[in-house]
Amino acid sequence: MRSVTLDKFFDKNIEEKKTEREEESSEISEDLKDETEYERETINKLYSLRELKGLESSKSDELFLLSVEYDSEFNKAALKFYDPVSGEVYYLIDQTDHRPYFYSKKLSDELKRELKSKYGNKIIGFKDEEKYHPLLFRNIYVTKIIVSDPLAVGGKGGVREFFNEIDIWEAWIPYHLNYIYDRAIFPSIFYKTINGKMLPKVSEKDSRIKDLLEAVDPKLRKLAEKYAKIIFSRIPESIEYIALDIEVAGEGTIPHSEDPKYPIIAVSFSGYVRDGDGQRTELNMIFLLDRWGKIPSNSRTPYVESIKAVNSKQVTVRVYKNEKLLLLDTFVMMYRAPLLITFNGDNFDLRYILKRARFLGLPDRVIPIKISAKGNLREASVRYGLHIDLYKVFSNAAIKVYAFSNRYDTVSLDTLSEVFLGLRKVEVDKGDIETLDFEKLIEYSWWDAYLTASLFKYSNYLVFKTLVLLSRITRMPMFDLSRRGVSSWIENWLNAEHRERNYLIPNSAELSKKDRELSSGSPTLPPVIKGKKYRGAIVLTPKPGIWFNVVVLDFASIYPTIMKVHNISYETLCCPHEECKDNKVIFTINGKKVAPYWICRKKIGISSELIGLIRDIRVNYFKRKLKELTGLDREFYDVIQGALKVLINASYGVFGAEHFPLFSITVAETITGLGREKILMITNKAKEMNVDVIYGDTDSIFISNPDEKVINKLIEWSSKELKVDLEIDKVYRYVAFSARKKNYFGVLIDGAVDIKGLLGKKRNTPEFLKREFRAVIEILRSVESKEDMERALEAVKQRISDIFRRLNKREYNLSDLAFKVQLTKPVSAYTKTTPQHVKAAKKLQRTPRPGEIIEYVKTKSGVEPLEILIEKADWKREIDWQKYEEFAKSVFDQLLDALGLDIEKIITETKGVRDIRSFFS
Repeated sequence: MRSVTLDKFFDKNIEEKKTEREEESSEISEDLKDETEYERETINKLYSLRELKGLESSKSDELFLLSVEYDSEFNKAALKFYDPVSGEVYYLIDQTDHRPYFYSKKLSDELKRELKSKYGNKIIGFKDEEKYHPLLFRNIYVTKIIVSDPLAVGGKGGVREFFNEIDIWEAWIPYHLNYIYDRAIFPSIFYKTINGKMLPKVSEKDSRIKDLLEAVDPKLRKLAEKYAKIIFSRIPESIEYIALDIEVAGEGTIPHSEDPKYPIIAVSFSGYVRDGDGQRTELNMIFLLDRWGKIPSNSRTPYVESIKAVNSKQVTVRVYKNEKLLLLDTFVMMYRAPLLITFNGDNFDLRYILKRARFLGLPDRVIPIKISAKGNLREASVRYGLHIDLYKVFSNAAIKVYAFSNRYDTVSLDTLSEVFLGLRKVEVDKGDIETLDFEKLIEYSWWDAYLTASLFKYSNYLVFKTLVLLSRITRMPMFDLSRRGVSSWIENWLNAEHRERNYLIPNSAELSKKDRELSSGSPTLPPVIKGKKYRGAIVLTPKPGIWFNVVVLDFASIYPTIMKVHNISYETLCCPHEECKDNKVIFTINGKKVAPYWICRKKIGISSELIGLIRDIRVNYFKRKLKELTGLDREFYDVIQGALKVLINASYGVFGAEHFPLFSITVAETITGLGREKILMITNKAKEMNVDVIYGDTDSIFISNPDEKVINKLIEWSSKELKVDLEIDKVYRYVAFSARKKNYFGVLIDGAVDIKGLLGKKRNTPEFLKREFRAVIEILRSVESKEDMERALEAVKQRISDIFRRLNKREYNLSDLAFKVQLTKPVSAYTKTTPQHVKAAKKLQRTPRPGEIIEYVKTKSGVEPLEILIEKADWKREIDWQKYEEFAKSVFDQLLDALGLDIEKIITETKGVRDIRSFFS
């Protein structure tokens, strides 16, 4: 690993900035002469805290790199380090005169003069460089265009607008990420000080590294050593953090961050901080705005303090005489811990605090919050330390599926707390926060902060450790990583590796041009999924019915394995070498063999190498070790393999996503084509061996009543002939298939229920149908034999019949009928289409915010918010009961079809009308 030299913090420029700030602070203190002494003291304290500690003031040898950012005040990259000894955060401004830049095709002197004339001081200079172009497989000369600041690259009127997209490279990379690549920085690891220089502190002499290297492909061991060192590097054992939550008096409405007219009446804190002696101590505190006369109006006391017990926790309660004082002390609290944790803080809490503070006239210089806008997204960063928004983390699809095994449907504080902690929010009516009494407001508000802190702490800080490991591998700081999708992580990871190898990072226009040229001379491969530009995975038609003793054989990481084994990367696919053109990729399309592409033999592709490496590390090392370890060692390894699973299971799909900069139809088509080929080959081989394959999907085949010896032979054949590891993934007591693909349910041998694609499991299903669906599944869970199944089917028919009887008699409660759908972005952002939950949200007498659950009911006139309809005594007249019958039918139709039951017959008999088919039976 290349070493990183991070030089001293202070220089003349920074000293001048500090002097300017001291003068500004003095002037503002004078302007506040009419304010209270406490307010003036707190503002001056905030000015002192605002001067973050320089790196040279740290006395520790090892510091954890918490964040890499762009500091617009200095127009430089800035790094934040956490000191686990003192609990402090130290700041480092770049001293290498690193500047933003991008590359273009080599410019003539005349064109350089034209650019300089047109853009003036935005252009710092030009530098001709030799870079390796991976699509051309050779070096080319390019011009590096160095500019004054990040906006000079891509802001309005930025220099990149002068060029056609295909003629420039690396002009869309955020500056702070560019800085990470160029300085060979690995975020989220420890650095040590040696002779005034900061060098990465990674695991060098670790027996685990040797063991890991033996588990990977010999061709990948040099690269594996670099990543093994950072993966095994220590993670801070007990970093300090504060979870923050606010309450706003909305006068009967839910307040919106764009309209900060309502006062903040409570700010709650929970977590761990350092006390006056530097010891880590638990923090449980709430700041309240006095609305109960706790402080006399003529008192000069800024607040009164007491201790209250909330659910066995001792909570320090401060009641403030005015909102300014409350907010100023909130800002002081935000400097107490290196991590600030919120739930939806980007969209609301921190955003509202910032807007409200400005509304009250507090100067921006004392507000330690910064909001950056990216389209409809809002991201809140803090001056001290790092802000992690758990709503953004748990909303990430890859985190949800691979780190938390799809354990939750809705990303709400209440749902997540119930799933992971076994706790619930304190219930109060929406819009009634300001009417809560003193004790109830403390309980409601502080408990939300406590739940947020507990989610962060869950399973020995699983969220933090997962973010740390993903940040290390992908080279993306935790702030960005926790707010971006997995495609951005992989993009950053590939970018860093390109830069380290002196590769130009191709632009999307080049790859699109290559795709067009290949498609013009190749047979067409029509997509099988509407809206996709390439064919996806194969799904075999299931054999309908109920099957007992079913084994699922799964290809271990099939697509990453394909990329590694077949050397698939954007540059190796259809390379320019004549001698490689006979290395064809062969697909089966509609029963015919086609060979539209070839793969390079001369060079390992960068995507193939990186994704293959992570695949080997996870499958060949960590999954194996997990079977051997116990206790804390097993827990640590499980966190690592979970993080690797998040990365590897999304790594191949990004190449088929149009928003991904390295999007390539040919790459995506080749990966899925080879996947289809392998699943067909294993299916055919199984049939040759008289194995009954009853279903197959993407990377799995379902086998009925298999023989163990035959299964082992099939696994051996797959490894030898297909170069893909086949393993037993699940064993079902029984599985029920309908004729539909991707729709089935099964009961595993341990009694767990596995449901795929059935509507009753979907989150946007009315509550009564979710409840009834669960009840039916519980009946089916008890089945052990075919005899049990006969009795269970009778019970299921009776339950379904009862559902339609109750619908017909209008017996369900209004809350049972509600659909609950989460609002993922502001209502105003829905411009092209308006989903039903958004239509309902627009009818509310308030502006709901992102993250809120919208509850609505289907009525004869469309949809109506639950909170409006519930006020009507005759609500049953407005309900579209026919719609609910249709929805109930669609929910259970799939399930009953798999069980061999006819839902139409059940409905007809329930309503007392004989099925016409009975006359002919």
